[in-house]
Amino acid sequence: MKLRLALVLGFSALGTLQAQNLPIGGHFIPGTTGLNATAEVPPGFYVRDFNLFYRADRVAGLPLAAQAVFFGQAPRFIWVSPGKFAGAVWVAHVTVPLIYKELKTPLGSKHQAGLGDIQIEPLLLLWHRANVSLGAGYALFVPSGQFTAATALRRLTSPGKGFWSHMFVLGGDWRCGDAKAWVISLTGHFEIAGAQAQTRATPGDNFTVEGGISRRIRSGLDAGIMFYDQHQFTVDRGIHAAPERAHVSGLGPEIRFVWPSRRTALSFSFATEFGARAHTEGRFMLLSLTRRF
Repeated sequence: MKLRLALVLGFSALGTLQAQNLPIGGHFIPGTTGLNATAEVPPGFYVRDFNLFYRADRVAGLPLAAQAVFFGQAPRFIWVSPGKFAGAVWVAHVTVPLIYKELKTPLGSKHQAGLGDIQIEPLLLLWHRANVSLGAGYALFVPSGQFTAATALRRLTSPGKGFWSHMFVLGGDWRCGDAKAWVISLTGHFEIAGAQAQTRATPGDNFTVEGGISRRIRSGLDAGIMFYDQHQFTVDRGIHAAPERAHVSGLGPEIRFVWPSRRTALSFSFATEFGARAHTEGRFMLLSLTRRF
């Protein structure tokens, strides 16, 4: 009798999961912008390689215990203009993510790997003044990654999201203190999602704010504390759409090394998440290497 009850409850939980108990979620991964994001850099062509590892032992909103693992390796190809447009430096970039996702539950597990959804940011304008720098941009996420909604586990571990989305970015840095050694950073990302063809659902729109404070320890070395807060402010729409709006916050250290003579920069950040609602809650590590050619 107990076994039968456990099976009934288990399949009921799986059914709830399959009915999209969790919001679909947007494309932008919080915590990836980093501190001092609008700093002035020389014109030219850059490649930045992101390596992100994320693990969550709690998925707020799922009716059963679950463990999620995510790894992304994403080269970003960046062009910085030699001249100015509207008084600002014009930056454009394309990010091509390679993604691994794994989800384990008491009722089964699934992992998938492949090309994710490509991010194209054709316009990012940076204005630099004595103590302040500002940035404003637009990005498009292209559904280039494989996505399938055949089962709940396959949907949640698909490398792609299965929809287009638009993102508007606004942020800045304020340099203060002796020799402008302190930097206060704040950036906002507003993401508007399109319809997901396979599920006939439209994900809710998301707003993510990132920022923090850092200090130059010595020439070429900065360290600080970063934070992020991602909030879904409209619910998903469509058949079996989740009634909840996702939310998660994160906090942790960030350190950055710069070698001007080698045209190279290396940054590392680590964050612990809290306050999750209808979202995974875990820890992530981000290592990025930037090279100017």
